Amino acid sequence: MSTNPYTFSMPGLKNDPLVCDFAISNWPAGKVAVARANDDQLPPGIIIDKNGNPSTNPNDFYDGGALLPAAGPKGSGMGIIAELVGDAMLGKTLEYNWLFILLRVDSFRSMTEYEKAASNFVNEVRNSKPIDENGKVLLPGEKETTSSKHAETNGIQISQGVFDSIKEAANDVGISADDYF
Repeated sequence: MSTNPYTFSMPGLKNDPLVCDFAISNWPAGKVAVARANDDQLPPGIIIDKNGNPSTNPNDFYDGGALLPAAGPKGSGMGIIAELVGDAMLGKTLEYNWLFILLRVDSFRSMTEYEKAASNFVNEVRNSKPIDENGKVLLPGEKETTSSKHAETNGIQISQGVFDSIKEAANDVGISADDYF
């Protein structure tokens, strides 16, 4: 089963949508690739090898292993539904099989009522006691938005292992990475 990402977006939060974007696996496959490029081990509970045994070696994922679902049977159930919709129902894959469901808020209630209810709920969540007394409660997507803004200002930080993989991929397709880096 693939990572089967889900994305939800809700309008009306001070002109910024609330975006929740996640894979149903414990980790996205991209993080496994980064661990592999850096010769790092994975935390326990992320992958199994091709024989179904728990593994912390990212190479086992690429040798027929699999990502474990987040939230056990709940994540597995979400992944199975996504596979059935994205493959069995939609048919032949051209690039990716995507399913979009769009709902008009004003079909249910006025935008003013929705924005007030959404704002009250978001404030209640933000004012919740954080698990870490030195931390703060974040909304879905807030960490990624902060990281994106930081990268726009300061550039994207990547490890030497990932950088070396990029250079190798460029060289493999006939691009002299040394001309650009």
